[in-house]
Amino acid sequence: MTTGYGPVYVLDACSLLAYLLGEPKGERVRQLHERANNEPIELRINCINLTEAYYVICRKLGSERADDTIK
Repeated sequence: MTTGYGPVYVLDACSLLAYLLGEPKGERVRQLHERANNEPIELRINCINLTEAYYVICRKLGSERADDTIK
């Protein structure tokens, strides 16, 4: 997908969680995040997947960590 700004990448909960938890499968998201800091690309996630990621982090690491991570 592209917009007038540049390519758009839509993340799902699993890829976001892998990235946030430092798992090897999160490497692609880490690369995209790094690119987004330097290139005109967009990273998006829908609210349902973001909520799922928040819930998993909350369960694994606690609500304070989940709040800090999602901010």
